[in-house]
Amino acid sequence: VDHYSRVFIVNQMVEDSNSRLDALFASLSDQTRRAILLMLLDGDLTVREIAAPFEMSLAAISKHIQVLAKA
Repeated sequence: VDHYSRVFIVNQMVEDSNSRLDALFASLSDQTRRAILLMLLDGDLTVREIAAPFEMSLAAISKHIQVLAKA
């Protein structure tokens, strides 16, 4: 592998790593998602149990959970 190929490979690794970090930090930037994570520290919960303390629909909570799962 020549020098330019190595540089390309390293750049791709950094970009992939950065996008994963970006997704992680974006998911944690939301207060609701941070609260959900804190709730889950005590163990598994159903979506209804997670949604109980929040004034939002099950669909909205599910979306937050999906964002966390993808991160």
